[in-house]
Amino acid sequence: MQICCRLQAQGKDNAIGFAMSEAMVRKNLMGSDVEVDGNPGEATLNLKRDGFLMTAINLIKKGLLPISKEEFQRGCIEGYFKPRAEKLSLELDVEYTDEGYGIKISKK
Repeated sequence: MQICCRLQAQGKDNAIGFAMSEAMVRKNLMGSDVEVDGNPGEATLNLKRDGFLMTAINLIKKGLLPISKEEFQRGCIEGYFKPRAEKLSLELDVEYTDEGYGIKISKK
């Protein structure tokens, strides 16, 4: 079962459910420093220090990942976060930071 379908089945296919789901994955899988705030209609996912991005930065510095940090960040948002959000009829407004993202999530 796809993640989006699981979120819908659990009744978490809203802004805060999406933010909490992503925060748990990032925190538990990569040790990211995350904060979530909001409600079902609008939420903020603050990835203050994203573990995936920190790993990418280390690989970029070693010459093992032939893209820029900014390209990696855009790829994460455009290739991962936005498609998932769109399946749940959510919109994202993203602020890129040195070590992560500030993502505002709202219903379309």
